[in-house]
Amino acid sequence: MHADSQIASYKEEGLTSQFVQFSPTAALLQYRNPVIYREMLDTVGHSVMEKVVDQLKKIDCFSIHVDGSVDKYGVDNKFITARYLTENLEIKSVFLGESKSHIRGAEGLLDSIKIVFQDLDIEDIAKEKLTESTVTEVRHWRTNLKAVATFYRGSALRYGWLEKLGDTKKILIYRFPAYFEVRFAEHLLNLSKALWKNLPCMQIHWQSIIESSDSTKIEKATAKGFLRTWKINGEQQHLTCLMMDILRNIEKLQKDSQKSKIIMTD
Repeated sequence: MHADSQIASYKEEGLTSQFVQFSPTAALLQYRNPVIYREMLDTVGHSVMEKVVDQLKKIDCFSIHVDGSVDKYGVDNKFITARYLTENLEIKSVFLGESKSHIRGAEGLLDSIKIVFQDLDIEDIAKEKLTESTVTEVRHWRTNLKAVATFYRGSALRYGWLEKLGDTKKILIYRFPAYFEVRFAEHLLNLSKALWKNLPCMQIHWQSIIESSDSTKIEKATAKGFLRTWKINGEQQHLTCLMMDILRNIEKLQKDSQKSKIIMTD
């Protein structure tokens, strides 16, 4: 618009023609209005996210990556990214949105992810296609593993009995580690090691709870459930062996990926 008139001036008066500064009217620069500019960004963002959601519906599964950043007001903002494998076997990452939750710790992290999923209306898709949820056996194994750890971490008396059994059997009892949010694979591996080392003594302890007249019905039912789940040469024991091997590799990968000057060959 302004360029056309300036070029016409040069043609008529030559290159010595005076350059006229571009001073558009306010009506031509509506995007400079913060409200209108915000609406434009929302429109573009909505259009882009529609394409992202359509893509997430087509793929078999995806994983979630979350980065956190605390602002000057102390608000812990979470930035959610999805990663998936395309039909051409290429890894692609897409930004899903920014979220924050008033809940602290791991529950707050999960709540932030849920908020983004609800905003994009992909909550049902996420439950179906998140990578971890596709392996039902692993999810059940982890639940059973955490149940045993909670049983002993929640009672100093039970853990004391376990240590006494360890002294009697000349077996070193490993303490169940507290929850560790940064490297979850490492925490799960330490939890698996503790269960594996303590399992012979725990089985004796559970049997003693069942036979004791001082035990409540709830305690006896819990002990019977543990004995059924963690029976000798049972499925959960085999899964624990398998998962410890897998988690060792994931633990190594997590540590190696944080090294400086890492290259793709590594």
